[in-house]
Amino acid sequence: MPRKYTRKTSWGKTPLEEIEIAASEVKEGKKSIRAAARERNIDQSSLLRFIKKKERGEVKSVAWGAVAEAKRILTDEMEEELAEHLKQLAEQFHGLPPVKCR
Repeated sequence: MPRKYTRKTSWGKTPLEEIEIAASEVKEGKKSIRAAARERNIDQSSLLRFIKKKERGEVKSVAWGAVAEAKRILTDEMEEELAEHLKQLAEQFHGLPPVKCR
């Protein structure tokens, strides 16, 4: 009989809006990190990490999910450079099929 997979982590389950609301409450001084995290059901270390990233300007609201963003290998700049390089190679007729560009 086939087994059913059960997820063991809760990565990426908290909506970005909830985290932003909790972070703004902490920044305005309305609540402590612990209180805001407990009220919104967010891990307090995750909330603290989000607040620090927001202060440094590293938080983006792009189409990537939280887990996919955390496990990304290439930065945006590196992706743009790679795309430009692949376009250059295509213009020079190196014949790179889409499968090899993945």
